[in-house]
Amino acid sequence: PQFTELLFLVAIAFHLANYFWSFLAKVQLDHSPMLWLTQNNPAAIFLTALDDDHIVFSGYPGVVEWTYWIVDRTHHLTNAFILVVQAAAALALFFPKRIFVALLIAFDLMHFAIIVIAGANFWPWIILNLIIAFVVTRDEMIRPIPIKLIATFFILISPRFVYVTQLGWL
Repeated sequence: PQFTELLFLVAIAFHLANYFWSFLAKVQLDHSPMLWLTQNNPAAIFLTALDDDHIVFSGYPGVVEWTYWIVDRTHHLTNAFILVVQAAAALALFFPKRIFVALLIAFDLMHFAIIVIAGANFWPWIILNLIIAFVVTRDEMIRPIPIKLIATFFILISPRFVYVTQLGWL
């Protein structure tokens, strides 16, 4: 059973690695940890997606203007939220079950926002997070700390074994 537990957590760790390594990509842009936080304005991505006809509500000028206004005015706050949430992925396996599920929901809110402002297809990620949340909430096993440590180690070394998305731009 411990090996099965380890495999289960390693599989989740590989998924969490995508978030953690995206965090690292953001704080390493141009060797400036604050660059992405202060300079990334997704309103520009929204305008590009709008020009490329990737925004499903592009036919509603009022909604487009309101969305642009919100994204443009809140990007420093949302950038900080994204960095904190993605960095938390490195320690997520040690979180209590409810906090872990809340983190998965935060990831999905981030994905939904990307769908809205960029038109990118993040539905598979949302579905995967919901499946993980469902399984974790149904699971009654308490995982020993050494198993959590080993699985967390896989978050850090995962690029050596699997392709890890490093989305420093969004």
